[in-house]
Amino acid sequence: MAIKPHRMGRLRKQCAAQDFRAVRCTVQDVCSQLTAYAVPPEAVENVELVLAEVMNNIAEHGCANSHIGNMYCIRWRRLKRYLYIQIEDSGPPLPLSLVIEAPLNCDPSSLPEGGFGWGLIHMISDQLRYKRRDNRNFLLLSFKI
Repeated sequence: MAIKPHRMGRLRKQCAAQDFRAVRCTVQDVCSQLTAYAVPPEAVENVELVLAEVMNNIAEHGCANSHIGNMYCIRWRRLKRYLYIQIEDSGPPLPLSLVIEAPLNCDPSSLPEGGFGWGLIHMISDQLRYKRRDNRNFLLLSFKI
């Protein structure tokens, strides 16, 4: 089944290491597209939180050892009651321990600073899939709308 153009979008950009301003602009661009295509505000807010965390990780870790930066592409599709966001990038492979959902049932004060992003991604998104192919990362997230 072909996806109708009004139900899909795509952004393709390059980011440099630690370029968090570009990350913010990218997240705002995607959220603006989603809003323009009548995605409910609550879903846009969830995507904004998750996408900001994923893109910050790409800028911080995925570009760290690269002189040319990291090419990435964000695609989204709205199908019936779900919104699918795919982030594809040319950075190093994700550690599989991040993709596997870890329970957050411990005292937060006992944890080191940082490292909560993937827990939030798992909590907010309805589904998360990751694969590595042709030296590229593919992260697929779904959100019920």
